[in-house]
Amino acid sequence: MKEILKTDTAALNGALKKMGIKNPDESPLLDDVYFTLSLACCWRCHVCPWWGEKGSCHDRKFLDKYKPDLTEKELQRFTDEIISYHPKRISLSGGEPLLYKQWHVLAQKAHKKGIKVSLLTNGALLADNFAKIKGTVDEVHVSPGGPPSVFSSYTKRPLSHFQALMAGLKKITDLKKRNGNKPFLSILYTISELNYAHMEELIKLMTRNKIKIDRYSFQHMMFIGRRSFKAQKDVFLKEFKIKDMDFWKGYTYVPSGIDFARFKQEIKKVQKYQNVEFIPYFQPEEVEAYYRDSRDGLHYSNYCTAPWHQLDIMPNGDVFICFGYFLGNIRDNRSFAAIWNGPRARKLRQYVSRRLFPACNGCFYHYSDRMK
Repeated sequence: MKEILKTDTAALNGALKKMGIKNPDESPLLDDVYFTLSLACCWRCHVCPWWGEKGSCHDRKFLDKYKPDLTEKELQRFTDEIISYHPKRISLSGGEPLLYKQWHVLAQKAHKKGIKVSLLTNGALLADNFAKIKGTVDEVHVSPGGPPSVFSSYTKRPLSHFQALMAGLKKITDLKKRNGNKPFLSILYTISELNYAHMEELIKLMTRNKIKIDRYSFQHMMFIGRRSFKAQKDVFLKEFKIKDMDFWKGYTYVPSGIDFARFKQEIKKVQKYQNVEFIPYFQPEEVEAYYRDSRDGLHYSNYCTAPWHQLDIMPNGDVFICFGYFLGNIRDNRSFAAIWNGPRARKLRQYVSRRLFPACNGCFYHYSDRMK
């Protein structure tokens, strides 16, 4: 793939216009706010960018950089500030967000303000936190890694963790029966060389156990090859004087040993289920090109709108949109408005208005206009 991809400015401007954005340097709105509440996790999923085989969290310096975690008071203040931007959804993630003891305080506050609260969890602590989830969480997205046959190899944890996950899912299912099918419950299944042939196996397992899954989201692994990583590093240094690439290390894991004939067959099998989606969506014959990092022939978006509507907050309060490009810290004395539409945010929007980053070919947004 070309390392420098010119932005389709007409398409970008059209998308921004639909969003109600008049000045492309600024944004008066937020759609999705992701809180990485803690980098701690009780699993070690092998493709996780935090704790996987190449995950950044294996570096003590990386962990120390994002400490200490935000306090309850700081989270409450920040939530108050973003209310005026009318975010559609606040997502609580990690690490494992349920290891953050005060996660429910943020969930309750957002829920009372009419903001949709989404919980992204591995599921092992669902049952223990059920009383707090009830009435405060609108969406529960569980990442099991795979069915029991591959669970331990994928997560590096004993099957007792999967059993705990199932106990939590049963509690959520019982709640849905009494509560108008709420909260929304989905499976987030990150595909790798260990579990690609076991997708339908998990669906059948949930069906046998009468777990009410509203949607199965099979996510193609986000990763970049060496060429893209090097090019990204060069661009960050040249354009933004950013030397630290520790955020990207976990995304340089390249899968191997995939039987693509079997993979394509599995995709066709699970696509027959009505509540299944693939993110991003590829035709079965395109899958091999993606996983071999030969993406020149794949159709992709020549623009990205994420810098105008999405942001992520690290445990220490650092705010970013693109990995490794920080806009500021919510612990600073500046207001959120000064971060969201400040000089660094403007510079990023100006850059992506002209061209995309080399590593964009490993991001879901790069393929966001692909439809099934």
